[in-house]
Amino acid sequence: MPPQQVEELLLVLSKGIRATQLYLPNNPVYQRAVDNIRASFRQIWQATDDLVFDVGETELRWEDNVVYNQEQRGESIAWTLYKDGVRSLAFKPGVEEAEIVNFLGVLQRARNLQADAADDLLTLLWAQDFQFVSYTFRELVSENAAPIEAGETITSAPPTDVRHAVEAEAPPKREGRSRSTTSTPRSTFWKTTRSRTSRRTSSGSTRRTSAATCSRCCSTCSSCRPTAPSGPS
Repeated sequence: MPPQQVEELLLVLSKGIRATQLYLPNNPVYQRAVDNIRASFRQIWQATDDLVFDVGETELRWEDNVVYNQEQRGESIAWTLYKDGVRSLAFKPGVEEAEIVNFLGVLQRARNLQADAADDLLTLLWAQDFQFVSYTFRELVSENAAPIEAGETITSAPPTDVRHAVEAEAPPKREGRSRSTTSTPRSTFWKTTRSRTSRRTSSGSTRRTSAATCSRCCSTCSSCRPTAPSGPS
């Protein structure tokens, strides 16, 4: 397939973006633009099973051929894709039926997004869940982030310094005795099995009693009872 045929398709797509932006779907100009896009794609599919483009700042390449170039960023399909991290774009047969119109709409919305908008091109593409449009992208780092050189060691503060810093930023504790706002089920404090423990009487002799041991303390603490409390019925 000659590169000129792909160039013609991208020219038709560029015109289609403007037409679908300016006119409603029932307008003859809108309908004619969509028909031209579909006809161009059908000619492409007679020669190949997919179209894969490498995305540059101002150009699109197909099989190492520059098939699209637009220096004006506000009008450039390539720049709209490139600035948000898209590095390759692919179309498959069937895209011309419905998805291509939605794809052009996504490009137009991405162009109009404000710099502080919550969405970007990638989130708009993801929301469409395209089946016949695919793309690859690279994550863009913050402009203010300092690059990390190869082999550079990233240092961190010692754990004790971090703990002290957190404690210093924590709000002051209220005076008086505090109580926990959450309660733990009673059954979790007591083991479900009974154990044999030894206790010494005042006379010095040792007798063996059956007692339930607390799972959070030793068997002789004041919280333990001679027998385990019965569980809920």
